[in-house]
Amino acid sequence: NEETMEIVVNSVDCNSRIKKLSQEILNSNDPEIIKPALQGIFDAEGHVNGRCEIVIWQKKDKQGDMVTEFLQRGLNQLGIIFVDNSNTDFHILRILGSFTNKVNIERFSQLIGFSHPKKREWLDLDLEIVSLDKRITEGEIIQFLEKIGEATVNDVVERFKVSEWRIRRRLKNLTLKHTIIDDNAFPRRFSLTE
Repeated sequence: NEETMEIVVNSVDCNSRIKKLSQEILNSNDPEIIKPALQGIFDAEGHVNGRCEIVIWQKKDKQGDMVTEFLQRGLNQLGIIFVDNSNTDFHILRILGSFTNKVNIERFSQLIGFSHPKKREWLDLDLEIVSLDKRITEGEIIQFLEKIGEATVNDVVERFKVSEWRIRRRLKNLTLKHTIIDDNAFPRRFSLTE
């Protein structure tokens, strides 16, 4: 009927306009357009890893190639250092952070950041961890587990504000000494041996 035809025509027109707008954004050199577009992509696809870095994956196909090219161009234009760790199936970009690239991850946070609340929370925690540069002892982990029973790596990171790789190293040593056990589930939970 006529009503259905009108809906189809309008949806095709709408899709065409959205596609055109997307192309304009991806081809833009204006920082005021690039910053929110990058933030949207990182909100959807990026994550904060355990080394105080941001990682984003894009499948190697026409759309993934186009988005990755935009990401690389935008990050270069904003002066944010990244490494391309792509493999045969995926484009993988890693925004350098940690203690040696603290200024770079701070720059990412200021210029792009995350609007997603949980990702923003983890980025803020990582920035705090990098600024504190604390260490953790096996004794502190044991006391923490005595108090709460079991914990994930993230629980220990949030409690002590120490980088994940330092915590994982201590947890591995405690597991090898049979002081704690790892349930090997997801997410991995650690508890004291009895």
